[in-house]
Amino acid sequence: MRAAVAATILLATGVVHAQPTEGYVVQSGDTCRKLAQELYGDRSRVDLIHAHNPQLGPGPHRLRPGSTLQVLPDALRRAEATVVHKRQEVQARRGDEPWVDARVHAPLGTGHQVATGQGASAELAFRDGSRLQMRSRSLVILVGSGRAQRQTLGEARLERGVLRSRLAELAGDERLALATPSADTRLGRESVVRVADDGEAMVAALSGDSEVGGVRVPEGMGTRVRRGERPTRPRPLPQAPRWSIEARPRVIGLGGSGASLSGHWEPVEGARRYRVEIATRPDGRDLFAALEIPAPTASFTLHRVPAGVYYARVATIDGEGFEGRPSPRRAFTVRSARVIPPGGGDPPPDVHDPGDPSRPWTPPRLLPGTLVVAPYGVRCGEPALEGSTESLELGGIATLRRLGRYRLRCLDRGDRPLMGPEVVVMRARATVIGRPTVPRGGGRRLTIRVRSPLRLPDRLIASAPEGVAVGAVRRVGRGRFALEVGVAAGAPRDIRITLQVAAGAERIDIAHLTLRSE
Repeated sequence: MRAAVAATILLATGVVHAQPTEGYVVQSGDTCRKLAQELYGDRSRVDLIHAHNPQLGPGPHRLRPGSTLQVLPDALRRAEATVVHKRQEVQARRGDEPWVDARVHAPLGTGHQVATGQGASAELAFRDGSRLQMRSRSLVILVGSGRAQRQTLGEARLERGVLRSRLAELAGDERLALATPSADTRLGRESVVRVADDGEAMVAALSGDSEVGGVRVPEGMGTRVRRGERPTRPRPLPQAPRWSIEARPRVIGLGGSGASLSGHWEPVEGARRYRVEIATRPDGRDLFAALEIPAPTASFTLHRVPAGVYYARVATIDGEGFEGRPSPRRAFTVRSARVIPPGGGDPPPDVHDPGDPSRPWTPPRLLPGTLVVAPYGVRCGEPALEGSTESLELGGIATLRRLGRYRLRCLDRGDRPLMGPEVVVMRARATVIGRPTVPRGGGRRLTIRVRSPLRLPDRLIASAPEGVAVGAVRRVGRGRFALEVGVAAGAPRDIRITLQVAAGAERIDIAHLTLRSE
């Protein structure tokens, strides 16, 4: 197999082995005729799709995105590659055709190009079983099959950027042939290749020996080569960082805002920066996020992470740009606690993406009276005040009463501490639409606007000082409530009304409203 690769930024890619699948995942816009053309080269061969998918029933069919169709194995094997995983914006096209959204499991042939946008990633599975992991702002061009070489798995070309290759255990002594502007290489089991804008190539042999321009690069060594020159003498790669024992691998997040993952490692001498990769599979596939941390910082934090199991590893990058062998993977388990707004109501929707890791982090804002329902087997609650000897009881359901920013305390069944979610508990803001006045000795129906980080119940409870009568607070629109207020002749000039929600037999203040009697 031959493939030309052009990466537009300095981020890593990778190659591993996998078997082709016989399943095809239906994408939005798919029709039987369209798939027959793409899979079998003939729009009239819808009979092949119908024959292998009797569950479709009689035509015409409306294919449901996300469902799986069975197709002939040869249909997928005839493709040079398929996109098996993508995250955020990934586009594809053939030749000079317009760019379209890349579809998972859609076959890609000679001339196809795949491009990832800013912060996006994609994984391609090639016909020989190898895989290529594309990262942010990268471009891959498929140029078709070529003549196989002895002890060579395939051929590719890296024009610029960084590529990470990794071969399966079954590869034996085989190599991945990779051409660069300055030298041809044959890569070992795991390597990192970096090509600068001027064509200079850097090769780091992480596992297994590699060959660069006819020069052997032993495992654990790296070399660089400029156009028209011989490779430099191989030099040792930087050491792999060692994880610190401080990290808590079990984390509790909140539905609607996710969790925060943190990891610490021991600093490596000579490190310029560290590369952290977080994947959803133990082998590093399905990359969830990648961060580059400048030294001397030796930790990472990733926010807005939904429930699941994640595998993180970190590698050292030295002052010359060589990337060393990564650390062993550290597993993190994220479980999600449910958030129930004060007085009941629907919890906020769960998250599925951390977004831009560089985006400033703000803990979720919650109202007093919010219920946090901990995952099964976990107890959570508000932490004790600093310097206090008060022992707060933790439970499966915690009611938030304390205002301010703090991290919930959580324990598992064995009373082992877990990393709890950080929250900001704050009151809602209530204002009167129109003049905030009530005639003394009379009454008025007020319309109140309530700005709240969570949805409020349709009815609130109003509490007022002596000489002021208030009715029920009823919702009349989005974020708007109606309130009847009566003021006695001897009532004070300035009136403060408290809006509350019921938490069992308890009433919890969620907002204050200031009025004036005239």
